[in-house]
Amino acid sequence: MFKKQIPVSRKIVKDLFSLYSHLNFKVRLYLRIRWLLTPFETVEKYVPKQGLILDLGSGYGIFSNLLNILSDNRSVIGIDLSEQRTKIAQLTVGDRYNIRFLKGDLKTVELSPCDVITLYAVLHHMNYKAQEDLLNQCAEKLKQKGILIIKDNDTRPYWKYLLNYVHELAVMYLLGVKGDRLSFRTPEDFKSLLIKIGFSIDTIRLKTYLPYPFILYICKKR
Repeated sequence: MFKKQIPVSRKIVKDLFSLYSHLNFKVRLYLRIRWLLTPFETVEKYVPKQGLILDLGSGYGIFSNLLNILSDNRSVIGIDLSEQRTKIAQLTVGDRYNIRFLKGDLKTVELSPCDVITLYAVLHHMNYKAQEDLLNQCAEKLKQKGILIIKDNDTRPYWKYLLNYVHELAVMYLLGVKGDRLSFRTPEDFKSLLIKIGFSIDTIRLKTYLPYPFILYICKKR
């Protein structure tokens, strides 16, 4: 199944980026480029409009903030390994009571019980064992009928996969990101693992104007 990118209003985008107006030019430029190169808006449509949401690997908090801005009934907790990014994300909170950001290593963090978990372009930065451990904990901590949303990249077609792989390496190098080597799974591997863990899955290939093989897994806890 393919899903075209659906733009949110200009006001919403303006409100979102106004949260980062205090940052230096380099960070603001990075966030603008990231906004253009990944389908945050389309993925948001699949996230329930209410409940406690854990956004794992939240970085500067752009997706967490988008989720929160588009529904006051969402309580969002972003968790990221980088202390610097977490501090910057927390500065965007202001007087909002239903969003916060915490520093945490996804390989060791103890998640809180929640209604929804999002993993936006995160899992392929972890080795396969760490991926499986985290997904098992997600299944354990999600409430009954909870939703896990994974945005990742397909391994097909190969030329798109290769282009994305080079893109990811370049970004990691430029940002000084250290960690595991990139570990992408095929859709078949993802489905097999998620079913074994206890999810039912819908797979959606996200069609955009970009030459990247974006794929979305909507996982419901059985």
